[in-house]
Amino acid sequence: MIGKRLTIRLFEAGGGYRDIVGHIESSTTLRNRSGDLISFNPSEIAAWREIKPLPDLAGRGAPKSMRIRELEDLFSLTWVPDEIEMVGQWRLRASAKITLRANSVLPRGLGPYGEPECDLNEAIKKVIDFYRRRNQEPIFQIHLSLHKDLDMELEKRGWVEKLRGHVMVGNILHSEVQLNSSITFEISEKCSDEWLALQDGFAIKKIVERSPALYATLRKEGQIIAVVRSAQQGSWVAITRLFVSPEYRGQDLGRQLMQLLFNELTSLGITKVALQVNEENLAAHKLYLALGFKIHHDFIFRTLNLKSDCDNNCC
Repeated sequence: MIGKRLTIRLFEAGGGYRDIVGHIESSTTLRNRSGDLISFNPSEIAAWREIKPLPDLAGRGAPKSMRIRELEDLFSLTWVPDEIEMVGQWRLRASAKITLRANSVLPRGLGPYGEPECDLNEAIKKVIDFYRRRNQEPIFQIHLSLHKDLDMELEKRGWVEKLRGHVMVGNILHSEVQLNSSITFEISEKCSDEWLALQDGFAIKKIVERSPALYATLRKEGQIIAVVRSAQQGSWVAITRLFVSPEYRGQDLGRQLMQLLFNELTSLGITKVALQVNEENLAAHKLYLALGFKIHHDFIFRTLNLKSDCDNNCC
């Protein structure tokens, strides 16, 4: 029953009943629509009923805290770093400074601090030591809806904002695309050096090849002019590395490539997609909104050191 949404009627000690509703997280707990964890004694159950889910739509259904963790699992499992070390429920990730997402701490537990399972000061010290042993700056990725208190504590301790972004989600439908006759669309399960070369992405090759993915491409006269990657986990697909060659921008190619990829995904029965985008990337925001994406929640990267040669492209 874990994960199912139930309404449970419990006997009250003084007589009568009380009802609780939410998604089951264990044999004795459920999480309600507000994200609160409710405990109950199974011996006190008078009756229960499963609430059948509504259509599986992006950004709907489970409490937001559960949806955020589901999306972060999607991003983590489709963008696998070189190293992972756990401090309680904090996931410390390192990949030789290749992208912020693969070189930052992701708190995964409950609030207020993500369950590091030790004193906050001690946990932060472990983070600093982990990254300094690798000659890297310590960085946290904080999902503000879950761990605003942790973000405020880090700010008090001198951690500064490095990048702010949005997680966006969308439901996709098949739609016809009319490409210019000189442009062709390709899709492959392999990440070729030619695909990587368009945006000088050779440094990420090991990361992207650690999870199955589709690599979509637009070509003109034999040359690659636009690329995007999609990687599936469960009922979701994570979109990364959308890039159009500078000389071909402003021709609607980004939207066309994304829609052609979406058409392939719908043929595989996939209808939910998610991505991460830098808050300052206004052109990308405009494109994603036009494709039907909506902002699901915000995140922030915080660091102790502003001087870094990390690749700031977290997506």
